[in-house]
Amino acid sequence: MAPPPPTSATVSQPVIDSASASASAASIQTQPIAVVSEHLPWRHTFISLRVPNFRIFAIGHFVAVIALWMQRIAQDWLVLELSGSVTAVAITVALQFMPSLLLGPWGGMMADRFAKRRILILCQRLAAVLAAALAVLDLTGVIEVWHVSVLALLLRLDAVLGRHAGPGLAMSLSVRRDAPHATTAPPPATPPA
Repeated sequence: MAPPPPTSATVSQPVIDSASASASAASIQTQPIAVVSEHLPWRHTFISLRVPNFRIFAIGHFVAVIALWMQRIAQDWLVLELSGSVTAVAITVALQFMPSLLLGPWGGMMADRFAKRRILILCQRLAAVLAAALAVLDLTGVIEVWHVSVLALLLRLDAVLGRHAGPGLAMSLSVRRDAPHATTAPPPATPPA
């Protein structure tokens, strides 16, 4: 049910002629609202690295993201070498991004309900097991395209949780005033989708 229309008693509309409208519009300017009250110097960019636990976390994040990007490229290259089909590579890439697209909100809900540190440890361990499985299958020569596709899907299912738990852990590891600097990086072990 819609609310009743306003009456003339509740709404006052001033009468403005064109000459006074242009003068008042020039005097009133809308200014942007400052998001940061002060502009910090450039040297404060990495200020959150002063906290030892966050420094360890950031180094681990750096190594994990590089390793996962290398694994993604190797998976796609391996599928291309095994099948010779660009369509098979496209299917593997689609399987890598489908979990983030479909299950992202639920991953955030799970990351909010459980201990973020434990979620990240579990995600890192699962990612290591999946990488080891891919390596063993490839080195023994029994790997097929469907193996790579399934492992790519499982790795991204794992990353759905880690992607949401990382910023929360980063904020808890840093000093409160440095939290904006700590959360600017993507979560550990998950390349940006």
